Amino acid sequence: MVLRGQGALWGALVILTVASEPCQAGLYLGSGTNSSANHALAASAEFSLSDSTLSIVLKNTSLQTYGANQTVPSSVLTALLVDINPTPNPFNLLTAYASELVNYSGPANPNLAVDGSKKDYTGTLGGWQLKPSEGLGTAGFGIFNGNIVNTGEGTGGFNFGLINAGYNPGDGNNAVDSTPLVRDTLTFAITVGSGFSLSHIQSVKFQYGTSLSEPSFYGTLQTPPDSDEEGSEGVNAVPEPSTLVMALGCVATIGLVRVIQRHRSLNAAA
Repeated sequence: MVLRGQGALWGALVILTVASEPCQAGLYLGSGTNSSANHALAASAEFSLSDSTLSIVLKNTSLQTYGANQTVPSSVLTALLVDINPTPNPFNLLTAYASELVNYSGPANPNLAVDGSKKDYTGTLGGWQLKPSEGLGTAGFGIFNGNIVNTGEGTGGFNFGLINAGYNPGDGNNAVDSTPLVRDTLTFAITVGSGFSLSHIQSVKFQYGTSLSEPSFYGTLQTPPDSDEEGSEGVNAVPEPSTLVMALGCVATIGLVRVIQRHRSLNAAA
């Protein structure tokens, strides 16, 4: 059977919608207090999964403003501890891309990828390390290989930790002001196994400083108001942009067909 006119176009739209591969997404928000320094802390982690690439956008979202010498290492977001069950295989960090670097005198390229055995493109600087059973970190914590991660500039053991947008060079103590930091946002790209789903994420924890005794708090998954059963499990299906474009193109074409049909009907009646 051959579909014609409007029926064919609606059929094409249905096929595109059904055949499209969803992109899973989930946003975790958390906040706390650094009581020793009287700082307000806040962070977010947004996960999105498309095919075999997991993207994580990690942000230090605190609105804290600092005075001179007030920023301390425990103000710096240094790990995203993620409990995933089952742990995907493979699970390899591809890149860690910084929005802006501060306290840093090296090249401007902010790609800080490190897989635990190599440093970033300069060959002298450290970055973030992925440990599949634990998450991501740039301080050791007895979890990550801090000797590999933190080399080159900075001696505090938290190279390229995340400081919030309110920090300016010179606002911290000596350890902070002598350590290269990322202002605001880090975006990670990770290769995962084909069976991985964001529903496998059991918990997300934001860790600050260089010790597990320093400030930390769990993130809460944000559920959209109109979430369905799948979304309530922490996975929201979002059509791929190319599919949306194609679908909108179909809708526009349907509208054009209706206009042409109406025009023909009016001419026939004249």
